[in-house]
This record gives sequence, structure tokens and C-alpha cells, in this order.
Amino acid sequence: MNENSTKKVYDPEVLPPEKEGRSFKPADERNRFIQKYGSLLAGLLIDLLDLASFGAHGLRVGLIAGGLLGFWLCYIHKVPIWKSLLWGLAAGIYCAFPFTERLPLATLLGGYLSFKGKK
Repeated sequence: MNENSTKKVYDPEVLPPEKEGRSFKPADERNRFIQKYGSLLAGLLIDLLDLASFGAHGLRVGLIAGGLLGFWLCYIHKVPIWKSLLWGLAAGIYCAFPFTERLPLATLLGGYLSFKGKK
């Protein structure tokens, strides 16, 4: 066997065309969307849970469900674990506290964090 018989030779016509335009993958688009609107959507989810946990059962359910949701949202945003625990506790207290369902504080905070520094 000589060297030329094992080498692969490609004709220019059979090579795939080079990609032009976008150089990032769809996963990068999803990450950009999460970076831009993730805080706003997280605040909206917490406010929706706060709205659903009104009344007497809200003191128990709101604390647990709000804490878990807050922790999970911080986890998917890659916040360090100890900060995730603190934000989860804050979200749980917010969902358990009475009369907060009328104020969309979590959505406002998330909107501020999403759009701060954008011009």
C-alpha cells in the first residue's frame, strides 16, 4: 500500500458551503433570551404564585412553594447556592406575606434587573 491510496481527496464541488451570517448556535440564542428577559420572567412567575397563594392557606403554601420557586429560578440562572437559598427564602416570605398579591414587586424588580444599564 502506498501513501496515496489511504489519503482522502475532496473535490471542491462536494465540500459543504461555509456558513455565512450568524455564527452562533440556537442554544446561544436561548441563553441570550434568558440573560435578557430571565429576571423579568422569574419575577412574573413569583408574582403569579403569590396571587395564587392568597388567604389562610397562603401562609403555609406560599412560604414553601415561593421558596422552592425562588430557589429554582436562581438555580437556572446559575446564582451561587448560598445566594439561591437567600433569594428562595425571600421569595417564600414574599409569597406568604398577606396583601402582597396586589403589588407586583417581584415583576418590577425583575424588570429593573433585566433592563438596567440598557440604553
